[in-house]
Order: sequence, then structure tokens, then C-alpha cells
Amino acid sequence: MKYGNTTVASIPIALTEAWEEGKIKEGDTVVLAAFGSGFTWESAIIKW
Repeated sequence: MKYGNTTVASIPIALTEAWEEGKIKEGDTVVLAAFGSGFTWESAIIKW
């Protein structure tokens, strides 16, 4: 809604906003998943 179509930047934007709003705290486990054009996908699990 704020940014339009951000494609590859969607996850970093979402992570930054969640951290700034206090939704992610030190020690949390965060699961990331993304799907792109051509049936590409990627996922990661990170310890914040």
C-alpha cells in the first residue's frame, strides 16, 4: 500500500517495518519465504 510493487525488496522492507514496530525482538526465529516469476522461490530461517 505504501510502496507499490517492490518485487525483490519486499522482504527487507517487511523485516525493517516489523523490527521498527517491535514485532521482532533479539533472539526471535524468523522464517522468510518468497515466490517470484518463473516459479522461482527461496526460503530462509534466521535467528534475529
